[in-house]
Amino acid sequence: MNNIIAPAAAALSLCLAAGLAPGQAHAQTLPVVDDFTTGPVLININGQAQTKNLLKKTTQTGAHILGGTRTLWDFLFLSGNPFKQNLTVQIAPATSTAPAAFIYSEGYGADSVPRWFYGRADGVGAGSLNADLTPYVSLRVTFLGIQSGVQFDWETWSGSNSTLYGCGLLENFVGETVDFPLANGQVNTGTGANLAAVDGLLFESQDYGVVGGGYAISQIAFVTASAPPADYVCPAQAASKPK
Repeated sequence: MNNIIAPAAAALSLCLAAGLAPGQAHAQTLPVVDDFTTGPVLININGQAQTKNLLKKTTQTGAHILGGTRTLWDFLFLSGNPFKQNLTVQIAPATSTAPAAFIYSEGYGADSVPRWFYGRADGVGAGSLNADLTPYVSLRVTFLGIQSGVQFDWETWSGSNSTLYGCGLLENFVGETVDFPLANGQVNTGTGANLAAVDGLLFESQDYGVVGGGYAISQIAFVTASAPPADYVCPAQAASKPK
């Protein structure tokens, strides 16, 4: 059974209410993983007060979240933060000028890795999504902007088996839709995930070099072969699992 559900009329209503981000004119007909319109949260990690590696964990629930629950982890490593810079991660509600979004921002030289989960992935989460992804050709991520470049990776999990997908993305301040073809997956653990029975999804990123930066995402969704083309399609063998 495919538990990915996002009624077109409801998603269209949300898009109209929040304003359309790049690529979202087509997104209302796609199976949404998350549009960040529910489960708001703000995490601030104070680098000046840091004395050890920091990990903050939060869980959010709401509609238009795959499986109904989003689990968010944020790491800030002491040895990788020589200038004691801050880290901010936010699920921000829509405003009159911007759609709801996942926003990640780190200071200069801060070595941090955000991770967020749907269902049960890598031992995190309470229940399986029991999702069939075989009707879809790609995962599409709608970036509102990227500062300083980012390595963006995600994983499908079936039990202890997982498949890794990823892409290095350059700085972009105008926004873009990025497709991660399911055919490009690399075995991460075991024999790789069974796309017909996916228990969970894991998303994670790391920046380029030491300059710091960040990005904002307004939607994550799976797309079929009939979907309009994305602004950019990730090449094969581009994933790089963060440490």
